[in-house]
Amino acid sequence: MSERTQEQIVEMVARGVPEIREYGWEKVIASFEEQEAEPVPDWMKAQIRDTDIQQFLDWWVAMPNWNWRAWEALPHVVAPTLFLTGELEDPDDQTAVAAARMPDGRRIRLDGLGHINAFLNSGRVLPHVLGFLGLHAGQV
Repeated sequence: MSERTQEQIVEMVARGVPEIREYGWEKVIASFEEQEAEPVPDWMKAQIRDTDIQQFLDWWVAMPNWNWRAWEALPHVVAPTLFLTGELEDPDDQTAVAAARMPDGRRIRLDGLGHINAFLNSGRVLPHVLGFLGLHAGQV
Protein backbone atom coordinates (compact mmCIF):
# COMPACT_ATOMS: atom_id res chain seq x y z
CA MET A 1 0.00 0.00 0.00
CA SER A 2 1.39 3.36 -0.92
CA GLU A 3 0.14 6.83 -1.56
CA ARG A 4 -0.30 7.60 -5.24
CA THR A 5 -1.56 10.65 -7.05
CA GLN A 6 -4.36 10.34 -9.58
CA GLU A 7 -1.78 10.83 -12.33
CA GLN A 8 0.36 8.00 -10.96
CA ILE A 9 -2.66 5.70 -10.81
CA VAL A 10 -3.61 6.51 -14.41
CA GLU A 11 -0.04 5.87 -15.58
CA MET A 12 0.22 2.62 -13.57
CA VAL A 13 -3.06 1.34 -15.04
CA ALA A 14 -2.09 2.38 -18.58
CA ARG A 15 1.10 0.35 -18.22
CA GLY A 16 -0.32 -2.58 -16.22
CA VAL A 17 -3.59 -3.40 -17.96
CA PRO A 18 -2.02 -4.25 -21.36
CA GLU A 19 0.50 -6.50 -19.60
CA ILE A 20 -2.25 -8.29 -17.69
CA ARG A 21 -4.22 -8.76 -20.90
CA GLU A 22 -1.17 -10.07 -22.76
CA TYR A 23 0.50 -12.22 -20.11
CA GLY A 24 -2.29 -13.09 -17.66
CA TRP A 25 -0.90 -14.06 -14.28
CA GLU A 26 2.62 -14.81 -15.56
CA LYS A 27 4.08 -11.31 -15.04
CA VAL A 28 2.45 -11.10 -11.59
CA ILE A 29 3.90 -14.47 -10.63
CA ALA A 30 7.30 -13.44 -12.03
CA SER A 31 7.22 -10.27 -9.91
CA PHE A 32 6.51 -12.35 -6.80
CA GLU A 33 9.40 -14.66 -7.65
CA GLU A 34 11.77 -11.73 -8.20
CA GLN A 35 10.74 -10.23 -4.87
CA GLU A 36 11.12 -13.35 -2.74
CA ALA A 37 14.35 -14.54 -1.17
CA GLU A 38 12.92 -18.09 -1.17
CA PRO A 39 11.16 -19.53 -4.23
CA VAL A 40 7.37 -19.30 -4.48
CA PRO A 41 6.07 -22.87 -4.13
CA ASP A 42 4.85 -24.44 -7.37
CA TRP A 43 1.48 -25.29 -5.80
CA MET A 44 0.97 -21.59 -4.99
CA LYS A 45 1.80 -20.54 -8.55
CA ALA A 46 -0.70 -23.15 -9.78
CA GLN A 47 -3.38 -21.73 -7.46
CA ILE A 48 -2.75 -18.22 -8.79
CA ARG A 49 -2.89 -19.45 -12.40
CA ASP A 50 -6.18 -21.26 -11.68
CA THR A 51 -7.78 -18.04 -10.40
CA ASP A 52 -9.96 -16.19 -12.91
CA ILE A 53 -7.93 -13.12 -13.84
CA GLN A 54 -10.91 -11.09 -15.04
CA GLN A 55 -11.77 -9.72 -11.57
CA PHE A 56 -8.16 -8.64 -11.08
CA LEU A 57 -8.20 -6.96 -14.49
CA ASP A 58 -11.55 -5.27 -13.76
CA TRP A 59 -10.14 -3.89 -10.48
CA TRP A 60 -7.20 -2.38 -12.37
CA VAL A 61 -9.41 -0.89 -15.08
CA ALA A 62 -11.76 0.65 -12.48
CA MET A 63 -9.05 2.21 -10.29
CA PRO A 64 -8.72 5.54 -12.16
CA ASN A 65 -12.48 6.05 -11.96
CA TRP A 66 -12.86 5.71 -8.21
CA ASN A 67 -14.25 8.83 -6.63
CA TRP A 68 -12.03 8.41 -3.59
CA ARG A 69 -8.45 7.54 -2.76
CA ALA A 70 -7.71 4.72 -0.38
CA TRP A 71 -4.90 6.69 1.26
CA GLU A 72 -7.25 9.56 2.12
CA ALA A 73 -9.82 7.13 3.55
CA LEU A 74 -7.40 5.63 6.09
CA PRO A 75 -8.04 8.18 8.90
CA HIS A 76 -11.74 7.26 8.71
CA VAL A 77 -11.27 3.51 9.19
CA VAL A 78 -12.15 3.06 12.84
CA ALA A 79 -12.09 -0.75 12.94
CA PRO A 80 -8.90 -2.13 14.49
CA THR A 81 -6.74 -3.05 11.52
CA LEU A 82 -3.63 -5.21 11.31
CA PHE A 83 -1.36 -5.08 8.27
CA LEU A 84 1.02 -8.02 7.90
CA THR A 85 3.64 -7.04 5.36
CA GLY A 86 6.70 -8.76 4.03
CA GLU A 87 9.78 -6.55 4.18
CA LEU A 88 10.62 -7.34 0.55
CA GLU A 89 7.19 -6.31 -0.76
CA ASP A 90 7.32 -2.91 0.93
CA PRO A 91 10.96 -1.77 1.03
CA ASP A 92 9.99 1.85 1.81
CA ASP A 93 7.72 0.70 4.66
CA GLN A 94 4.73 2.60 3.32
CA THR A 95 2.48 0.18 5.21
CA ALA A 96 3.75 1.64 8.51
CA VAL A 97 2.79 5.10 7.24
CA ALA A 98 -0.66 3.81 6.27
CA ALA A 99 -1.20 2.16 9.67
CA ALA A 100 -0.13 5.35 11.45
CA ARG A 101 -2.80 7.29 9.56
CA MET A 102 -5.51 5.05 11.00
CA PRO A 103 -7.05 5.55 14.45
CA ASP A 104 -6.33 1.91 15.39
CA GLY A 105 -3.96 0.64 12.73
CA ARG A 106 -0.97 -1.58 13.34
CA ARG A 107 1.71 -2.88 11.01
CA ILE A 108 3.80 -6.01 11.48
CA ARG A 109 6.77 -6.23 9.12
CA LEU A 110 8.09 -9.72 8.43
CA ASP A 111 11.83 -9.50 7.80
CA GLY A 112 13.23 -11.30 4.77
CA LEU A 113 9.84 -12.14 3.24
CA GLY A 114 7.95 -10.86 0.21
CA HIS A 115 4.22 -10.87 -0.40
CA ILE A 116 3.67 -14.56 -1.07
CA ASN A 117 5.99 -16.03 1.54
CA ALA A 118 4.67 -13.63 4.19
CA PHE A 119 1.19 -14.89 3.29
CA LEU A 120 2.30 -18.52 3.51
CA ASN A 121 4.42 -18.32 6.67
CA SER A 122 1.73 -19.10 9.22
CA GLY A 123 4.31 -19.90 11.90
CA ARG A 124 5.48 -16.28 11.89
CA VAL A 125 2.12 -14.70 11.11
CA LEU A 126 -0.36 -16.43 13.41
CA PRO A 127 1.20 -15.33 16.73
CA HIS A 128 0.80 -11.70 15.61
CA VAL A 129 -2.76 -12.29 14.42
CA LEU A 130 -3.77 -14.08 17.61
CA GLY A 131 -2.21 -11.36 19.76
CA PHE A 132 -4.00 -8.64 17.79
CA LEU A 133 -7.33 -10.47 17.98
CA GLY A 134 -6.84 -11.01 21.72
CA LEU A 135 -6.32 -7.28 22.24
CA HIS A 136 -9.44 -6.41 20.31
CA ALA A 137 -11.83 -9.23 21.22
CA GLY A 138 -15.18 -7.90 22.28
CA GLN A 139 -14.65 -4.41 20.84
CA VAL A 140 -16.96 -4.89 17.89
